[in-house]
Amino acid sequence: MIGYYMIDKKIVYNIDNGEIFNLNKSEVKVKLSKPAAKCLQKLIDADHQIVPPDELINDIWRQKGVVVSANTLYQHIYILRKHLCSLGLDKNIIKTTPRSGFNIPLEFTIEPFNEKFEYVKQQENQNQHQKTDKELTSPLEKNDLPKVSNRLIKRRIYRYSYIFTAIIIILSIYIYASIKPLEDNYPLLGQYENCEIYGESKNLTFSYVKSRASKREVICSHVKKHYLYYFGNNEVKRESIILCDNKIDGNLKSNCKTYHWTGYED
Repeated sequence: MIGYYMIDKKIVYNIDNGEIFNLNKSEVKVKLSKPAAKCLQKLIDADHQIVPPDELINDIWRQKGVVVSANTLYQHIYILRKHLCSLGLDKNIIKTTPRSGFNIPLEFTIEPFNEKFEYVKQQENQNQHQKTDKELTSPLEKNDLPKVSNRLIKRRIYRYSYIFTAIIIILSIYIYASIKPLEDNYPLLGQYENCEIYGESKNLTFSYVKSRASKREVICSHVKKHYLYYFGNNEVKRESIILCDNKIDGNLKSNCKTYHWTGYED
């Protein structure tokens, strides 16, 4: 009798010790009870043909002088099916035909399995695990992992700082505009496409703001007139553009989009 069978090209059954395991995870084995292992062996030997319940009960229990009911057989079939499914097989691996019996359908292949190949496969898996462990604990990766995490942390800090700064700027504009007209400190510099451009008058030109808006791909080709506000901070080298569908004057509700960046990006 062959010592190993492979079911559906993924599950290996070891007849000698009643164990089953997935070919890709041979380190995880399920030990079948003797009746469940005998059931599986009978189904394999039947070569996809239906095995009647009486035949299974007779060969597994009755010949040994053990009297059991059909419920005992059904319970072991259920447990066997559950173990096979836990290792990756479909639940229909064992088909129940009412008033006829059980079989492994033709769609599931059953073939002898070479024990030597199984041993080589286990060795390859073990070697791969050892190699992976060594790679994970290598000095290079130990040094690199903190660097990667630091980069991620820095990116997140920058991202949240941009969002926070943008919120502060927008709130400041609305609060300031509700008290004093924004044009007092941010006069109109000119018009670019369908955007009126406003900005700080000191050391600021229309062409500069236009170039910054173009570089940041700020869309000014709307049908309706929009209002573009530029803000710069030379000390921390941060710049912002706020594009609104209405003028920010404290009287009209505006929907605005913010573009925020640092001078270090250029």
